[in-house]
Amino acid sequence: MPRRLGARQLAQIESRLRTFFTDLAEDLEELEADTSMERGVDAEDEGDTAADEALLGVSIAIMNRERDTLHAVVEALAKLERGNYGLCEDCDTPIPAERLMALPWAPRCVPCMQEYERDFA
Repeated sequence: MPRRLGARQLAQIESRLRTFFTDLAEDLEELEADTSMERGVDAEDEGDTAADEALLGVSIAIMNRERDTLHAVVEALAKLERGNYGLCEDCDTPIPAERLMALPWAPRCVPCMQEYERDFA
């Protein structure tokens, strides 16, 4: 049986989620500014153009991953407010405390996450 979170652990997780939210929002803002500057730079030759396009692609991929994580953090905070934080989105069973302490925005228990990744990854 998974160990449930106590009030102190929930408060710690909420604090961590809020910190993650702030940090991710700041990182995204910086990445977006850098990416828009990268788009405005004219390369001097084809090699520079190819390298610039590759870097831009990497920057966009990082921004997408950061946005996905930010969305998951926002959703976890909303679940805390609704009182259903820590329940697996798929099977509705409690997510083990150890998993939530390691990854506070985890939406699923490990077995459901493995199935989700197998089906959608």
